[in-house]
Amino acid sequence: FYLIFRLKSANSCLYLCFSLTINFFVVKQGTPSDDELEYLASKLGDLWKKLGRHLKILEPKLDDLSELNEALSEKGYKMLRHWKEVNGSTATYEILGHALLHGLVNRRDLAEEFCYEKQ
Repeated sequence: FYLIFRLKSANSCLYLCFSLTINFFVVKQGTPSDDELEYLASKLGDLWKKLGRHLKILEPKLDDLSELNEALSEKGYKMLRHWKEVNGSTATYEILGHALLHGLVNRRDLAEEFCYEKQ
């Protein structure tokens, strides 16, 4: 998709051309696999706890996960596994994607990579 603007002055005419790419994403159906959750956790870093809050995991559980695991990626993975186990078939890509997009988590890149399919 291209936008072309014509700027005209008394002595000359200038054309500006802008290229615009529009991507459409569709939410994946179903529940993320454990392998996907482990890979996502490896990319979350210290945002794992904020993501957990937006997945409605209670604070005492997040504190337990933090104390029981040293590595950030392991904390994130255990939190995501807990979310999946507690919620079963309602632990969907859609809910995970919304939590990743929340302003306090702000990981659109991860939401697009893990929860959406490019059309």
